[in-house]
Amino acid sequence: MVRSVPEREQPELLSIGMVTGGLSSENRAVRDALMAFARVVIRERVAFVNEGLRLNIVFSLPGPMIQPDYEGVHAQRLRRQDGHLLVVAAVPGELKADQVPAYAAGVLKAALQEARQWMAKRRILYDLTSLQALIDDLVETLQADGFVAEAARRTLESVE
Repeated sequence: MVRSVPEREQPELLSIGMVTGGLSSENRAVRDALMAFARVVIRERVAFVNEGLRLNIVFSLPGPMIQPDYEGVHAQRLRRQDGHLLVVAAVPGELKADQVPAYAAGVLKAALQEARQWMAKRRILYDLTSLQALIDDLVETLQADGFVAEAARRTLESVE
């Protein structure tokens, strides 16, 4: 039986996190672009109903101290009481800041596919309607030229 969680305790429909293996001049711009993406998620998710499956995508950014010990995007675990699925994504070491929008869009699509496969394998059902709509909206936003320009501008500001 799934227990009901009060609204204030509900996790967000989609949340973004990041684990870094240490900052360097090589990964700082990618980190900043991923943080810009996370801010877009925060801004956009309020327009969608927070119900059904919820995802927490955690990006593992390689650095001088630690590298991810996996590749790709993987569903890890589900908190059944609130339908919150953790998905991890290994950021390629060669990724450049201007490639982050396309990379993030790909991770969103892969995370949703991983969630579907994870649920099917375990015969668990959660509604994906709101999550699918939010991801579709975010992918469209990420593919817009404005997002790339804004992320680049913020990256330049952080370097100066």
